[in-house]
Amino acid sequence: MIFHARPAIRRSLFVGLGLLGVIATAAFITAVVLVRSDLRPYAEQFASKRFGHKVTIQRLTIAWGNPIAVDIEDVHVANPLGASTPDMVAIQRLRGDVALWPLMHGELRLDHVVLDHPVIDLEHNSDGLANWKGSPSDAAEHGPTPSPVRFIGAMHVNDGTLTFTSTAHHKLLIHLADADLRAANDTAPITINASGSYNDLPVRAVVTIESFAALSSVPHPVTMDIDVSSTHTTLKLTSTMTDPLGFDGVKGHLDIVADPLKDIIKAVGMTDFPDRKLTLSGAIDKQGEQWSWTGLTGLFDGATVAGSLALSEGLKGKPDHYDIALTIGPLDLQHLGLLNAAPGGQTGISLHPDDKPGETYKIDLGIKALTYHRFQFDTISVIASIDPSIVTLSKLSFGFAGGRIDIEGTERADGKGGRLHLDTKIAGIDGSRLLSMLGVAPSTLSGKFNSGATLDLSGTTWSQGLGAGQGQVIISMSGGQIAREFL
Repeated sequence: MIFHARPAIRRSLFVGLGLLGVIATAAFITAVVLVRSDLRPYAEQFASKRFGHKVTIQRLTIAWGNPIAVDIEDVHVANPLGASTPDMVAIQRLRGDVALWPLMHGELRLDHVVLDHPVIDLEHNSDGLANWKGSPSDAAEHGPTPSPVRFIGAMHVNDGTLTFTSTAHHKLLIHLADADLRAANDTAPITINASGSYNDLPVRAVVTIESFAALSSVPHPVTMDIDVSSTHTTLKLTSTMTDPLGFDGVKGHLDIVADPLKDIIKAVGMTDFPDRKLTLSGAIDKQGEQWSWTGLTGLFDGATVAGSLALSEGLKGKPDHYDIALTIGPLDLQHLGLLNAAPGGQTGISLHPDDKPGETYKIDLGIKALTYHRFQFDTISVIASIDPSIVTLSKLSFGFAGGRIDIEGTERADGKGGRLHLDTKIAGIDGSRLLSMLGVAPSTLSGKFNSGATLDLSGTTWSQGLGAGQGQVIISMSGGQIAREFL
């Protein structure tokens, strides 16, 4: 038995050692191939599949181990066809550590990541589809796409640029001087600290996201808080989002304090708006192309503000549409610096409403009281709309000198020019109060008068329209007295 067993043992040892030799040889050959082979095509294919856009890499260096040290230069993530730029993302250099075993299962888990000079271009095409999203059918069928990167322990960004182009072709430029991201583990909060500029306005931002585990569970709502500050302005958003990477499915609360308004005025490109303190707070909601900021409360130069703002992003070449419903007051136009410009120089303004405006508006504005020098107005109501080729003033109503004035009208495109029609009704104006506002002795006129007037202008400019305008005025007074010196 012993004699016959020894050859069997020897054969088993021989076979086992042979198998180990084959495995060792195969492992050695595999390691050599992996180290010496150009893995760029495989990395490009893997990244393209994970990100849903074609990815190209100029140079890839890998130091094998666990984690894998990766150094990539000149990375490009292609834009969809029809975009204004070839790349949605371009990165000069990317370095980081990649966890080995999760990568074998198709998961990207990174640490110690450094991005040098990333350039990101986000935009909407002519159909209103965002370049960072899939087709509308994909979004409807699969919902928001979870993050392709399952975890990042630490990341630093040097000198980045983000350009966002809205459906109305307005560009927002964000320059990121530096930014740091930190997360202790999958379930710990993600914190991002960044500094840079927004449309050349210096800003700092702190973003806190629930966790990478939460990001992988979208469309389940993920908490995201954003604090942005500049020299004179702070913005705080507390929210949940069903698509944090696409900044969509947002429900939360937004607070803005601008003291004074100069930061916001500079950021939106305005030059002739009064630079005063503004505070606004309300509930914010964004679902797809629909934005709303409702239940607004705040102050503008000490005057109370309440109401709502809404934006509907235009699709397929249509303009963005704003719904503005606000109640403000009281206001002092002289203190605000409005209407202080010398008259004249305005008659050259075109009478032709824009055929293809970048935005359309529906405005419902109420002002409790308004003063301008000696003139006082109260209970002012404005209902108006601005649409392609037509501006409609449905209502301008205000109390004045003890009576009320109501104006309505339209301005329509007509060839290269336009046509303006206004109807005015005046009821119960106190003559003596009106003269007091004009600096004339009130004793020269007493009683209340009513009036009705129409005005029609046509032409290419206001100057031309006024020169050829037509109108009618009817004035009536009952129980009044007019002094000879007044006449």
